[in-house]
Amino acid sequence: MNRLMILLLLIGFSSLAQNGRGERIRAYKTAFITDKLDLSSEEAERFWPVYNKYQDQLEEIRKEERQEISSVVSDLENLSEDEANYLIDKGLEYSKRRVDVQALMVDELRVVISPKKVLKLRRVEESFKREMLNRFRDNKRKKN
Repeated sequence: MNRLMILLLLIGFSSLAQNGRGERIRAYKTAFITDKLDLSSEEAERFWPVYNKYQDQLEEIRKEERQEISSVVSDLENLSEDEANYLIDKGLEYSKRRVDVQALMVDELRVVISPKKVLKLRRVEESFKREMLNRFRDNKRKKN
């Protein structure tokens, strides 16, 4: 994808980015993925609604998991065997839900982008996470 399209995406999201760090990260992620997958403007128009829908579902699952598990786990050393088994089962249940959502997303994405780009998406998402972690570490070092 040409650099002009990425610039337009960034400018388009700049107003959203003013709303806080989360929105800035999401805007950067959009530009990053669009660039790395080399999405045409037509592909991007079809890709982002599908991708965002499933990312929102995955985030909701993560929130539920954090709330439920953090409410049970306050001190791992003092957990009963029943509580430990409950947490294991809930963790597996949440993992299954995430995989189910990802499978639905992949099925829909196969229709809007090429299978090669669908495969590449996982690697691009991991690259984005690594880059964000590195930036976070670098910013933390600069503050210290």
